[in-house]
Amino acid sequence: MIGNHKTKTLAVTTLGAAIIGLLALNGGAIAARFTETPERPATLSAVPDAPASATAVVPGARLGLTIPSAPQVAPETLVNLPAPRALPSHRPIELQTHDLSAFGLACGAVLSAVPVEAGMVEISVKAPCKPEQFFQIRQGDMLFSDMTSALGHFETRVPALQAHVVIDLMFEDGDILNTQVSVPEADQFDRVVLQWEGDSGLQIHALEFGADYGDKGHVSAASPRDPSVAMRAVGGFLSELGARDLQYTQRAEVYSFPSGRMGRNGLVRLSVEAEVTAQNCGKTVEAQSMQITAGVGSSPVDISLTMPECAAVGDFLVLKNLLRDLKIAQK
Repeated sequence: MIGNHKTKTLAVTTLGAAIIGLLALNGGAIAARFTETPERPATLSAVPDAPASATAVVPGARLGLTIPSAPQVAPETLVNLPAPRALPSHRPIELQTHDLSAFGLACGAVLSAVPVEAGMVEISVKAPCKPEQFFQIRQGDMLFSDMTSALGHFETRVPALQAHVVIDLMFEDGDILNTQVSVPEADQFDRVVLQWEGDSGLQIHALEFGADYGDKGHVSAASPRDPSVAMRAVGGFLSELGARDLQYTQRAEVYSFPSGRMGRNGLVRLSVEAEVTAQNCGKTVEAQSMQITAGVGSSPVDISLTMPECAAVGDFLVLKNLLRDLKIAQK
């Protein structure tokens, strides 16, 4: 392979030399084709002392061309170019990122409330720049706390304690929102409110029209029922408010009974029970209770209960006289 490479190189070199010689011999004839008088042959002169077979091209007149001589002094101005146009100045663009959430949504926080069935209020919070932030909702003396979603949203339904409802919301950063709504249907319901902080183990139990524990008329967190039961004037239902899976949040239970819609007489026995848990055993549990009849509420009653030691975990304490029973009169 090395020998072949050398052979090819030599052949190319020889061919190149031949081409150069050919151009030297015929340069005049080729150049004459581009002169203004192509019919006049170029004049060749032999170079002294050169071999007979070699000729040289004499520059100048033989081609009929005039080669200008280089200027002795460079001109002061070579080209009169226009002055460069100034580029327009641009101010840097500032993105107002503080007015947008991480998802590009406007940061304004909105609290809305609309009446729904069974004398309830649907609360909606939209605060895109407050994702996963704690807040407290207050309606009169009833309050609970929860957290917004990753998008800053929250929705829930709360019982209207009176016909004219005022909702106040305060975020953990101190921002406050409020709204109000009219719920005329609220006056047809009796409400029982029990509220506390953290994992207290407290529960409302309602035994309707002679029912016993575990019967169909037993309403509690284990069998809360649906508001549609009240709309059919069959019985009451229980609402649970506040974040249950977060520590130290304010929570509430509200038992609602449609006293103004019932077509029968009877009695609803009410009690508060406290389950002894690993979180509350040996501690003092603080709570409040309230009762609202036809939109008229009583002052909150403070509850302070010392729980048994942890050996009693799983037991229940029954507080029978804490709440007033509901006497139902046919409407």
